Amino acid sequence: MTDEEKEPKQQEDWEIHWQKAQETLKEANLCFWKKHYNGCISRSYYAIYQTLATTLKKYGNFDEDSKEHEKVIYDFKRHHVKNGEKTFFKGEIEKWKSLRIDADYKSIMCNIDDTQKLLNIAKKFIKLNSKGIVEEYSIKEMLEGDK
Repeated sequence: MTDEEKEPKQQEDWEIHWQKAQETLKEANLCFWKKHYNGCISRSYYAIYQTLATTLKKYGNFDEDSKEHEKVIYDFKRHHVKNGEKTFFKGEIEKWKSLRIDADYKSIMCNIDDTQKLLNIAKKFIKLNSKGIVEEYSIKEMLEGDK
């Protein structure tokens, strides 16, 4: 198989992840407006995760053998987060993941403030990518105003 024959599949793969990210964000919005905050947090986190996977696939940095969240997060941080922000990004994604775990698995109900904050972050990831998949993220700039 030539490189030309492979190209449409690679393009299709990242586009599928991108469509999933957008769809998942729509689900998060629906959950928010129905006051299903646990569902909104879970869907917001997955919209972010799918955006990370989209970026990795688009630039050829996605490891097809590992679908583990930690690996996707690590690879995204390594390849697409500006130097000097890698530790900050790791801390932020850990907070988001912790919220998602609480929402999905713990005997607690998520509050509106945390829910709205994570939904807004997911919207920023999607908006940033809607202008074209970005190669390098400034996480601090993107999150400005969400602290």
